[in-house]
Amino acid sequence: MNLPMVVLPQLFNHISTSGTVSTSGTAGTANTSGTAGTVGTVGTAGTLLREERIMAQCIAEAYKYRGTVSPNPCVGAAVVVDGDIVALEAHQRCGSLHAERLAIGSALTRLSGMSSTSETPSTSETPSTPETPSTSETPSNTGTLPVGSELFITLEPCSTHGRTPPCTDIIISSGVKRVYVAILDPNPRHSGGGIDILRNHGIHVSVGVMAESATTLLAPFAKGIATQTPYIFAKIAQTLDGYTTDSFGTSKWITGLPAREHVHALRHGADAILTGIGSILADDSILDTRLHTTTTPAQHRNPSVIIADTHCRTPLSSKIVQRYASQLTNAGENGGANGGENGGKANADMLYILTGEPQHAPQVQKLNNLSSRISVITVATETENNTPRLNLLHMVQTIYKLGFNNVMLEAGSTLTSAMLHENHIDAIHMFIAPKLIFGGTNALQTPQPPQGIKLNNATTLQLKHSQQIGEDALLEFNVFRV
Repeated sequence: MNLPMVVLPQLFNHISTSGTVSTSGTAGTANTSGTAGTVGTVGTAGTLLREERIMAQCIAEAYKYRGTVSPNPCVGAAVVVDGDIVALEAHQRCGSLHAERLAIGSALTRLSGMSSTSETPSTSETPSTPETPSTSETPSNTGTLPVGSELFITLEPCSTHGRTPPCTDIIISSGVKRVYVAILDPNPRHSGGGIDILRNHGIHVSVGVMAESATTLLAPFAKGIATQTPYIFAKIAQTLDGYTTDSFGTSKWITGLPAREHVHALRHGADAILTGIGSILADDSILDTRLHTTTTPAQHRNPSVIIADTHCRTPLSSKIVQRYASQLTNAGENGGANGGENGGKANADMLYILTGEPQHAPQVQKLNNLSSRISVITVATETENNTPRLNLLHMVQTIYKLGFNNVMLEAGSTLTSAMLHENHIDAIHMFIAPKLIFGGTNALQTPQPPQGIKLNNATTLQLKHSQQIGEDALLEFNVFRV
Protein backbone atom coordinates (compact mmCIF):
# COMPACT_ATOMS: atom_id res chain seq x y z
CA MET A 1 0.00 0.00 0.00
CA ASN A 2 2.91 2.32 0.64
CA LEU A 3 5.49 3.84 -1.61
CA PRO A 4 8.97 4.43 -0.21
CA MET A 5 8.66 8.17 0.29
CA VAL A 6 7.18 10.29 3.06
CA VAL A 7 7.27 14.08 2.81
CA LEU A 8 7.31 16.10 6.00
CA PRO A 9 4.55 18.64 6.66
CA GLN A 10 7.09 21.47 6.61
CA LEU A 11 7.01 21.05 2.84
CA PHE A 12 3.77 22.99 2.62
CA ASN A 13 5.38 25.98 4.30
CA HIS A 14 7.76 26.28 1.36
CA ILE A 15 5.22 26.11 -1.45
CA SER A 16 3.63 29.34 -2.53
CA THR A 17 -0.02 29.43 -3.53
CA SER A 18 0.96 31.15 -6.76
CA GLY A 19 2.71 28.01 -7.99
CA THR A 20 6.41 27.68 -8.63
CA VAL A 21 8.97 27.48 -5.85
CA SER A 22 11.99 26.67 -7.92
CA THR A 23 12.74 25.57 -11.44
CA SER A 24 15.52 23.66 -13.04
CA GLY A 25 16.65 26.62 -15.05
CA THR A 26 19.03 29.36 -14.07
CA ALA A 27 18.60 33.05 -14.77
CA GLY A 28 18.41 33.51 -18.49
CA THR A 29 16.59 30.24 -19.23
CA ALA A 30 12.94 29.58 -19.85
CA ASN A 31 10.89 27.67 -17.31
CA THR A 32 9.70 24.42 -18.83
CA SER A 33 8.66 23.05 -15.46
CA GLY A 34 11.34 20.44 -15.39
CA THR A 35 10.22 17.09 -16.77
CA ALA A 36 9.00 16.01 -20.15
CA GLY A 37 5.62 15.06 -18.73
CA THR A 38 5.02 18.50 -17.32
CA VAL A 39 1.95 20.49 -18.25
CA GLY A 40 2.34 24.19 -18.97
CA THR A 41 3.75 26.55 -21.50
CA VAL A 42 7.22 27.95 -21.56
CA GLY A 43 7.59 31.26 -19.81
CA THR A 44 10.56 33.53 -19.37
CA ALA A 45 12.69 33.67 -16.26
CA GLY A 46 15.27 36.30 -15.60
CA THR A 47 16.58 38.40 -18.44
CA LEU A 48 16.53 36.64 -21.79
CA LEU A 49 18.31 37.69 -24.92
CA ARG A 50 16.24 38.32 -28.05
CA GLU A 51 17.26 34.96 -29.50
CA GLU A 52 16.32 33.18 -26.28
CA ARG A 53 12.88 34.79 -26.18
CA ILE A 54 12.13 33.65 -29.72
CA MET A 55 13.44 30.12 -29.12
CA ALA A 56 11.34 29.93 -25.93
CA GLN A 57 8.25 30.58 -28.04
CA CYS A 58 9.30 27.82 -30.44
CA ILE A 59 9.65 25.42 -27.51
CA ALA A 60 6.24 26.42 -26.16
CA GLU A 61 4.65 25.82 -29.57
CA ALA A 62 6.25 22.37 -29.79
CA TYR A 63 4.92 21.40 -26.36
CA LYS A 64 1.35 21.83 -27.63
CA TYR A 65 1.68 18.74 -29.80
CA ARG A 66 2.99 16.27 -27.25
CA GLY A 67 1.18 13.00 -27.71
CA THR A 68 0.52 13.39 -31.43
CA VAL A 69 3.98 13.27 -33.06
CA SER A 70 5.62 10.09 -31.73
CA PRO A 71 7.82 8.43 -32.68
CA ASN A 72 8.98 11.76 -34.11
CA PRO A 73 10.29 14.48 -31.79
CA CYS A 74 8.36 17.56 -30.69
CA VAL A 75 9.85 20.42 -32.71
CA GLY A 76 8.97 24.10 -33.01
CA ALA A 77 10.22 26.70 -35.50
CA ALA A 78 9.83 30.40 -36.21
CA VAL A 79 10.66 32.74 -39.08
CA VAL A 80 11.67 36.25 -38.06
CA VAL A 81 11.65 39.17 -40.49
CA ASP A 82 12.75 42.66 -39.42
CA GLY A 83 12.46 41.71 -35.76
CA ASP A 84 8.93 40.26 -36.01
CA ILE A 85 7.92 36.61 -35.82
CA VAL A 86 5.92 36.22 -39.03
CA ALA A 87 5.42 32.44 -38.63
CA LEU A 88 5.47 30.24 -35.54
CA GLU A 89 4.85 26.56 -36.20
CA ALA A 90 5.37 23.07 -34.78
CA HIS A 91 5.44 19.54 -36.11
CA GLN A 92 1.90 18.32 -35.50
CA ARG A 93 1.66 14.65 -36.43
CA CYS A 94 4.00 11.90 -37.55
CA GLY A 95 4.12 11.89 -41.33
CA SER A 96 3.05 15.52 -41.64
CA LEU A 97 5.29 18.47 -42.53
CA HIS A 98 8.15 19.23 -40.18
CA ALA A 99 8.14 22.44 -38.17
CA GLU A 100 10.69 24.32 -40.28
CA ARG A 101 8.86 23.48 -43.51
CA LEU A 102 5.59 24.70 -42.01
CA ALA A 103 7.21 27.88 -40.68
CA ILE A 104 8.93 28.79 -43.95
CA GLY A 105 5.85 27.96 -46.02
CA SER A 106 3.56 29.91 -43.70
CA ALA A 107 5.93 32.89 -43.71
CA LEU A 108 6.03 32.93 -47.51
CA THR A 109 2.23 32.75 -47.66
CA ARG A 110 1.75 35.50 -45.11
CA LEU A 111 4.36 37.82 -46.60
CA SER A 112 2.90 37.29 -50.06
CA GLY A 113 -0.52 38.30 -48.76
CA MET A 114 0.91 41.36 -47.04
CA SER A 115 2.74 42.50 -50.18
CA SER A 116 -0.44 42.17 -52.21
CA THR A 117 -2.09 44.70 -49.90
CA SER A 118 1.02 46.91 -49.74
CA GLU A 119 1.69 45.90 -46.15
CA THR A 120 5.12 45.27 -44.74
CA PRO A 121 6.11 43.73 -41.41
CA SER A 122 6.62 46.33 -38.71
CA THR A 123 9.90 46.49 -36.88
CA SER A 124 9.68 45.75 -33.19
CA GLU A 125 12.21 45.04 -30.49
CA THR A 126 9.85 42.48 -28.99
CA PRO A 127 8.89 39.80 -31.51
CA SER A 128 5.18 39.20 -31.88
CA THR A 129 3.29 36.20 -33.19
CA PRO A 130 1.12 36.46 -36.29
CA GLU A 131 -2.33 37.92 -35.76
CA THR A 132 -3.85 35.06 -37.73
CA PRO A 133 -2.39 31.61 -36.95
CA SER A 134 -0.58 30.45 -40.03
CA THR A 135 -1.65 26.85 -39.48
CA SER A 136 -5.06 27.84 -40.86
CA GLU A 137 -3.45 28.83 -44.14
CA THR A 138 -2.08 26.61 -46.91
CA PRO A 139 1.69 27.14 -46.63
CA SER A 140 3.63 28.01 -49.74
CA ASN A 141 6.66 25.91 -50.61
CA THR A 142 8.08 28.23 -53.26
CA GLY A 143 9.76 31.61 -53.20
CA THR A 144 12.42 33.23 -51.07
CA LEU A 145 12.20 35.12 -47.84
CA PRO A 146 13.30 38.76 -47.53
CA VAL A 147 16.98 39.53 -47.06
CA GLY A 148 17.91 39.34 -43.39
CA SER A 149 15.25 36.75 -42.48
CA GLU A 150 16.11 34.40 -39.62
CA LEU A 151 14.99 30.86 -38.82
CA PHE A 152 14.76 29.46 -35.29
CA ILE A 153 14.45 25.69 -34.77
CA THR A 154 14.39 23.71 -31.50
CA LEU A 155 16.14 20.72 -33.14
CA GLU A 156 18.75 20.40 -35.86
CA PRO A 157 16.96 20.14 -39.22
CA CYS A 158 16.85 16.74 -40.86
CA SER A 159 19.18 16.16 -43.80
CA THR A 160 17.92 12.80 -45.07
CA HIS A 161 14.79 11.74 -46.91
CA GLY A 162 12.29 9.90 -44.71
CA ARG A 163 8.51 10.27 -44.75
CA THR A 164 9.17 13.85 -45.85
CA PRO A 165 12.02 15.45 -47.87
CA PRO A 166 15.08 16.84 -46.04
CA CYS A 167 14.33 20.11 -44.30
CA THR A 168 17.78 21.38 -45.17
CA ASP A 169 16.57 21.63 -48.79
CA ILE A 170 13.78 24.12 -48.10
CA ILE A 171 15.97 26.12 -45.71
CA ILE A 172 18.59 26.55 -48.43
CA SER A 173 16.06 27.38 -51.14
CA SER A 174 14.24 29.87 -48.88
CA GLY A 175 17.19 32.25 -48.91
CA VAL A 176 17.60 32.32 -45.13
CA LYS A 177 21.16 33.21 -44.20
CA ARG A 178 21.01 32.90 -40.40
CA VAL A 179 19.65 29.90 -38.50
CA TYR A 180 19.45 29.39 -34.73
CA VAL A 181 19.28 25.79 -33.49
CA ALA A 182 18.67 24.82 -29.87
CA ILE A 183 20.23 21.34 -29.89
CA LEU A 184 21.79 18.86 -32.30
CA ASP A 185 19.98 15.72 -33.42
CA PRO A 186 20.51 13.11 -30.65
CA ASN A 187 20.69 10.38 -33.29
CA PRO A 188 24.45 9.81 -33.80
CA ARG A 189 23.84 8.86 -37.44
CA HIS A 190 22.51 12.33 -38.19
CA SER A 191 23.96 14.59 -35.48
CA GLY A 192 25.73 17.55 -37.04
CA GLY A 193 24.92 16.54 -40.61
CA GLY A 194 22.19 19.11 -41.12
CA ILE A 195 24.33 21.86 -39.62
CA ASP A 196 27.23 21.02 -41.92
CA ILE A 197 25.01 21.11 -45.02
CA LEU A 198 23.64 24.54 -44.13
CA ARG A 199 27.07 25.98 -43.38
CA ASN A 200 28.45 24.56 -46.63
CA HIS A 201 25.77 26.61 -48.41
CA GLY A 202 26.89 29.83 -46.74
CA ILE A 203 24.26 29.89 -43.99
CA HIS A 204 25.39 31.10 -40.57
CA VAL A 205 24.23 28.60 -37.94
CA SER A 206 24.26 29.20 -34.17
CA VAL A 207 23.76 26.13 -31.96
CA GLY A 208 22.85 26.08 -28.27
CA VAL A 209 20.16 28.76 -27.84
CA MET A 210 17.92 27.58 -24.97
CA ALA A 211 19.65 24.20 -25.11
CA GLU A 212 18.63 23.14 -21.59
CA SER A 213 14.94 23.78 -22.18
CA ALA A 214 15.07 22.10 -25.59
CA THR A 215 16.82 19.09 -24.08
CA THR A 216 13.92 18.70 -21.64
CA LEU A 217 11.44 18.95 -24.51
CA LEU A 218 13.33 16.31 -26.51
CA ALA A 219 14.04 13.95 -23.59
CA PRO A 220 11.53 11.26 -24.72
CA PHE A 221 12.86 11.24 -28.28
CA ALA A 222 16.48 11.22 -27.15
CA LYS A 223 15.93 8.34 -24.72
CA GLY A 224 14.21 6.33 -27.42
CA ILE A 225 17.12 6.84 -29.81
CA ALA A 226 19.66 5.86 -27.14
CA THR A 227 17.89 2.90 -25.51
CA GLN A 228 15.01 1.81 -27.77
CA THR A 229 12.74 2.25 -24.76
CA PRO A 230 10.23 5.01 -23.98
CA TYR A 231 10.56 7.91 -21.58
CA ILE A 232 8.32 7.01 -18.63
CA PHE A 233 7.02 9.46 -16.06
CA ALA A 234 5.10 8.14 -13.07
CA LYS A 235 2.12 9.80 -11.44
CA ILE A 236 1.84 9.11 -7.73
CA ALA A 237 -0.83 10.45 -5.37
CA GLN A 238 -0.34 9.94 -1.65
CA THR A 239 -1.17 11.34 1.75
CA LEU A 240 1.34 13.28 3.79
CA ASP A 241 2.16 10.15 5.79
CA GLY A 242 2.99 8.20 2.64
CA TYR A 243 -0.14 6.17 1.89
CA THR A 244 -1.66 5.67 -1.55
CA THR A 245 -4.81 3.96 -0.22
CA ASP A 246 -6.57 3.44 3.09
CA SER A 247 -6.79 0.08 4.87
CA PHE A 248 -9.85 -0.81 2.77
CA GLY A 249 -7.95 -0.29 -0.48
CA THR A 250 -9.82 2.92 -1.30
CA SER A 251 -7.86 5.54 -3.21
CA LYS A 252 -10.69 7.84 -4.41
CA TRP A 253 -10.03 10.57 -3.82
CA ILE A 254 -6.69 11.27 -2.18
CA THR A 255 -6.22 14.61 -3.93
CA GLY A 256 -8.65 17.42 -4.69
CA LEU A 257 -10.35 18.31 -7.95
CA PRO A 258 -7.70 20.80 -9.20
CA ALA A 259 -4.97 18.15 -8.84
CA ARG A 260 -7.11 15.56 -10.61
CA GLU A 261 -7.70 17.98 -13.49
CA HIS A 262 -3.94 18.46 -13.70
CA VAL A 263 -3.59 14.68 -14.02
CA HIS A 264 -5.98 14.74 -16.98
CA ALA A 265 -3.82 17.40 -18.60
CA LEU A 266 -0.78 15.16 -18.06
CA ARG A 267 -2.64 12.30 -19.73
CA HIS A 268 -3.50 14.56 -22.62
CA GLY A 269 0.19 15.17 -23.35
CA ALA A 270 1.28 11.52 -23.11
CA ASP A 271 1.52 9.09 -26.00
CA ALA A 272 0.10 6.33 -23.83
CA ILE A 273 -0.93 5.52 -20.26
CA LEU A 274 0.60 2.42 -18.68
CA THR A 275 -1.20 0.73 -15.79
CA GLY A 276 -1.27 -2.67 -14.09
CA ILE A 277 -3.96 -5.29 -13.87
CA GLY A 278 -4.17 -4.67 -10.13
CA SER A 279 -5.36 -1.12 -10.69
CA ILE A 280 -7.90 -2.26 -13.29
CA LEU A 281 -9.35 -4.90 -10.97
CA ALA A 282 -9.36 -2.61 -7.92
CA ASP A 283 -10.61 0.63 -9.46
CA ASP A 284 -12.19 -0.42 -12.79
CA SER A 285 -10.52 2.67 -14.23
CA ILE A 286 -11.42 4.00 -17.67
CA LEU A 287 -8.23 6.08 -18.00
CA ASP A 288 -9.50 8.59 -20.51
CA THR A 289 -8.84 12.33 -20.66
CA ARG A 290 -11.55 14.56 -19.29
CA LEU A 291 -10.59 18.20 -19.63
CA HIS A 292 -13.14 20.95 -19.11
CA THR A 293 -11.09 23.30 -21.26
CA THR A 294 -7.99 22.82 -23.36
CA THR A 295 -5.73 25.18 -25.25
CA THR A 296 -3.87 22.47 -27.13
CA PRO A 297 -4.57 21.82 -30.80
CA ALA A 298 -5.42 18.12 -30.32
CA GLN A 299 -8.91 18.71 -28.91
CA HIS A 300 -10.58 15.84 -27.01
CA ARG A 301 -7.62 13.54 -27.54
CA ASN A 302 -7.31 10.34 -25.55
CA PRO A 303 -3.93 8.60 -25.35
CA SER A 304 -3.74 4.86 -25.86
CA VAL A 305 -3.89 2.66 -22.77
CA ILE A 306 -1.50 -0.19 -22.00
CA ILE A 307 -2.28 -2.77 -19.30
CA ALA A 308 0.49 -4.95 -17.84
CA ASP A 309 -1.43 -8.18 -17.22
CA THR A 310 0.73 -11.27 -16.75
CA HIS A 311 -2.11 -13.81 -16.73
CA CYS A 312 -4.54 -11.90 -19.00
CA ARG A 313 -7.11 -11.35 -16.27
CA THR A 314 -8.53 -8.13 -17.74
CA PRO A 315 -12.32 -8.66 -17.56
CA LEU A 316 -14.32 -8.32 -20.75
CA SER A 317 -16.89 -6.46 -18.67
CA SER A 318 -14.40 -3.88 -17.35
CA LYS A 319 -15.02 -0.25 -18.20
CA ILE A 320 -11.73 0.07 -20.06
CA VAL A 321 -12.48 -2.92 -22.32
CA GLN A 322 -16.06 -1.81 -22.92
CA ARG A 323 -14.83 1.67 -23.80
CA TYR A 324 -12.74 0.31 -26.67
CA ALA A 325 -15.14 -2.47 -27.65
CA SER A 326 -17.84 0.14 -28.25
CA GLN A 327 -15.63 2.30 -30.51
CA LEU A 328 -15.78 1.93 -34.25
CA THR A 329 -12.47 1.88 -36.07
CA ASN A 330 -11.75 4.99 -38.08
CA ALA A 331 -9.65 3.82 -41.00
CA GLY A 332 -7.97 7.18 -41.47
CA GLU A 333 -7.03 7.53 -37.81
CA ASN A 334 -6.14 3.89 -37.24
CA GLY A 335 -3.84 3.48 -40.17
CA GLY A 336 -0.66 3.05 -38.17
CA ALA A 337 0.89 6.39 -39.14
CA ASN A 338 3.81 5.89 -36.80
CA GLY A 339 5.02 2.75 -38.49
CA GLY A 340 6.07 0.79 -35.41
CA GLU A 341 6.68 -2.96 -35.63
CA ASN A 342 3.18 -3.70 -34.39
CA GLY A 343 1.46 -1.04 -36.44
CA GLY A 344 2.78 2.07 -34.74
CA LYS A 345 -0.63 3.31 -33.63
CA ALA A 346 0.48 5.90 -31.10
CA ASN A 347 -2.10 8.33 -32.50
CA ALA A 348 -4.95 5.81 -32.80
CA ASP A 349 -6.29 5.57 -29.22
CA MET A 350 -5.78 1.82 -28.81
CA LEU A 351 -6.01 -0.53 -25.85
CA TYR A 352 -2.99 -2.80 -25.59
CA ILE A 353 -2.86 -5.65 -23.08
CA LEU A 354 0.64 -6.99 -22.53
CA THR A 355 0.50 -10.52 -21.17
CA GLY A 356 2.58 -13.62 -20.66
CA GLU A 357 -0.21 -15.82 -21.98
CA PRO A 358 0.12 -17.32 -25.48
CA GLN A 359 -1.98 -15.99 -28.33
CA HIS A 360 -4.07 -19.18 -28.43
CA ALA A 361 -5.22 -18.76 -24.81
CA PRO A 362 -9.03 -18.43 -24.66
CA GLN A 363 -9.06 -15.07 -22.83
CA VAL A 364 -6.49 -13.64 -25.25
CA GLN A 365 -8.60 -14.68 -28.22
CA LYS A 366 -11.78 -13.27 -26.70
CA LEU A 367 -10.19 -9.88 -26.10
CA ASN A 368 -8.54 -9.76 -29.52
CA ASN A 369 -11.84 -10.57 -31.21
CA LEU A 370 -13.79 -7.83 -29.43
CA SER A 371 -12.54 -4.86 -31.44
CA SER A 372 -9.81 -3.81 -33.81
CA ARG A 373 -8.92 -1.21 -31.18
CA ILE A 374 -8.00 -3.91 -28.65
CA SER A 375 -4.73 -5.76 -29.12
CA VAL A 376 -3.35 -8.41 -26.76
CA ILE A 377 0.41 -8.85 -27.16
CA THR A 378 2.46 -11.66 -25.64
CA VAL A 379 5.71 -10.59 -24.00
CA ALA A 380 8.41 -12.48 -22.14
CA THR A 381 7.92 -13.48 -18.51
CA GLU A 382 10.22 -14.24 -15.62
CA THR A 383 9.85 -15.60 -12.11
CA GLU A 384 10.37 -13.56 -8.95
CA ASN A 385 9.82 -15.16 -5.54
CA ASN A 386 8.25 -18.16 -7.30
CA THR A 387 5.68 -15.85 -8.91
CA PRO A 388 5.55 -15.35 -12.69
CA ARG A 389 5.57 -11.74 -13.89
CA LEU A 390 6.23 -9.83 -17.08
CA ASN A 391 9.84 -9.18 -17.95
CA LEU A 392 9.82 -5.40 -17.55
CA LEU A 393 12.66 -4.75 -19.98
CA HIS A 394 10.93 -6.69 -22.73
CA MET A 395 7.68 -4.93 -21.80
CA VAL A 396 9.09 -1.41 -22.22
CA GLN A 397 10.91 -2.42 -25.40
CA THR A 398 7.59 -3.67 -26.76
CA ILE A 399 5.92 -0.38 -25.83
CA TYR A 400 8.60 1.54 -27.73
CA LYS A 401 8.18 -0.68 -30.80
CA LEU A 402 4.49 0.23 -30.78
CA GLY A 403 5.55 3.81 -31.51
CA PHE A 404 5.30 5.36 -28.04
CA ASN A 405 8.05 7.75 -26.89
CA ASN A 406 6.45 9.44 -23.89
CA VAL A 407 4.50 7.18 -21.51
CA MET A 408 2.64 8.09 -18.33
CA LEU A 409 2.68 5.40 -15.63
CA GLU A 410 -0.52 5.37 -13.56
CA ALA A 411 -0.32 2.21 -11.52
CA GLY A 412 -0.32 0.86 -8.00
CA SER A 413 2.67 0.51 -5.76
CA THR A 414 3.61 -2.98 -7.01
CA LEU A 415 4.21 -2.06 -10.65
CA THR A 416 5.50 1.44 -9.88
CA SER A 417 8.03 0.15 -7.33
CA ALA A 418 9.19 -2.61 -9.68
CA MET A 419 9.65 -0.11 -12.51
CA LEU A 420 11.63 2.17 -10.22
CA HIS A 421 13.77 -0.70 -8.96
CA GLU A 422 14.72 -1.71 -12.49
CA ASN A 423 15.43 1.88 -13.60
CA HIS A 424 12.61 2.20 -16.12
CA ILE A 425 11.18 5.43 -14.68
CA ASP A 426 12.68 8.75 -15.77
CA ALA A 427 10.56 11.23 -13.81
CA ILE A 428 8.01 11.28 -11.02
CA HIS A 429 5.05 13.61 -10.58
CA MET A 430 4.13 13.22 -6.93
CA PHE A 431 0.88 14.72 -5.69
CA ILE A 432 0.79 15.01 -1.91
CA ALA A 433 -2.48 15.64 -0.12
CA PRO A 434 -2.43 17.42 3.26
CA LYS A 435 -4.07 14.40 4.89
CA LEU A 436 -2.96 11.89 7.50
CA ILE A 437 -4.40 8.38 7.26
CA PHE A 438 -3.40 7.59 10.84
CA GLY A 439 -3.48 9.99 13.77
CA GLY A 440 -2.22 9.90 17.34
CA THR A 441 0.97 8.01 18.03
CA ASN A 442 1.01 6.57 14.49
CA ALA A 443 1.06 9.96 12.75
CA LEU A 444 3.96 10.39 10.34
CA GLN A 445 5.53 7.03 11.21
CA THR A 446 7.26 5.82 8.10
CA PRO A 447 6.74 2.29 6.77
CA GLN A 448 9.43 -0.19 7.71
CA PRO A 449 12.05 -0.41 4.94
CA PRO A 450 12.67 -3.79 3.28
CA GLN A 451 15.27 -5.95 4.95
CA GLY A 452 18.82 -5.57 3.67
CA ILE A 453 18.26 -2.18 1.97
CA LYS A 454 20.81 0.47 2.93
CA LEU A 455 20.42 4.22 2.64
CA ASN A 456 23.32 4.52 0.21
CA ASN A 457 21.42 2.20 -2.15
CA ALA A 458 18.39 4.49 -2.27
CA THR A 459 17.15 5.80 -5.60
CA THR A 460 18.30 9.41 -5.99
CA LEU A 461 15.80 12.00 -7.20
CA GLN A 462 16.36 15.56 -8.35
CA LEU A 463 13.61 18.05 -7.57
CA LYS A 464 12.92 19.98 -10.77
CA HIS A 465 9.70 21.80 -9.99
CA SER A 466 7.17 22.25 -7.21
CA GLN A 467 3.85 23.99 -6.94
CA GLN A 468 0.62 24.04 -5.01
CA ILE A 469 -2.49 22.90 -6.89
CA GLY A 470 -5.59 23.62 -4.88
CA GLU A 471 -4.87 22.22 -1.44
CA ASP A 472 -2.36 19.67 -2.70
CA ALA A 473 1.36 19.84 -3.43
CA LEU A 474 2.92 18.68 -6.68
CA LEU A 475 6.59 17.74 -6.69
CA GLU A 476 8.28 16.86 -9.96
CA PHE A 477 11.47 14.82 -9.83
CA ASN A 478 13.96 13.52 -12.34
CA VAL A 479 15.25 10.04 -11.50
CA PHE A 480 19.00 9.49 -11.59
CA ARG A 481 20.15 6.24 -13.15
CA VAL A 482 22.05 3.85 -10.88
